[in-house]
Amino acid sequence: MAKLVKKKKQKRFRLEVFAPTVFFSALVLNLVSSLFLRSANNSLSLRAQQIERQIAQLQVENDAVSVEVNSLNTRDRVTGIAAEDGLKLDQDNIITITKNSSEGE
Repeated sequence: MAKLVKKKKQKRFRLEVFAPTVFFSALVLNLVSSLFLRSANNSLSLRAQQIERQIAQLQVENDAVSVEVNSLNTRDRVTGIAAEDGLKLDQDNIITITKNSSEGE
C-alpha cells in the first residue's frame, strides 16, 4: 500500500497578527529609548551644572586675585618698599617708553 503524503499548509502572512506585533515592539522600543535618553539627559544636566559651579568659583577667585594684584602694584607701596631698603627716587634716571602706533605697523 502506498503511503499518503500530506501536504503541509503554508503559513500565510497575516496582517492581523503582524501589525499588532510590530506596534507593540515599536512601543516597547520607544519606552526603553525614552528612559535611556532621560537618564542620559539628567546626567548631562548634572555635569553641566557642576561645570558652571566650578566656573563661577574660579571667576570669584580670579576677581580676588586681580584685586590683590592691583593693591600690591600701587606706586605708594612700591616707593614705600624702596624707601625701607634705602632707595630713593631720582627723576633724572626715569625713562618712559611708549608705543608709537606708526612705528609698530
